[in-house]
Amino acid sequence: KDNFSPVQKLYCHPIQDTLPAHHRSFSQEWQTKLQASDQQREHTLASSESFYNTHAQSLPDIHSVAIQNPHSKLWDIYGVVVDISPYRRYFVKTQSGRVLVCNRRFLR
Repeated sequence: KDNFSPVQKLYCHPIQDTLPAHHRSFSQEWQTKLQASDQQREHTLASSESFYNTHAQSLPDIHSVAIQNPHSKLWDIYGVVVDISPYRRYFVKTQSGRVLVCNRRFLR
């Protein structure tokens, strides 16, 4: 898509090897295009993260939660929130002692 070899992406400059390369592939134009594509990718990631976090709500400071059963779609598993990780991942210890990793979407 961006016409850069994996080595150029990794080291941010072309390497010298025995494979023939066109003399224009070492020009500064390609380096500036690489930097521009990196900046565009960072901007896209930042904007998509802000879009998905626009309406995201954090779980209130309560200890007991209900977990949606993935098969029956009922809220019949109950547990206690043990840890909260980034990206809305919650570690919930159930009444049976199992620790489940749940997304915020499946907790109540």
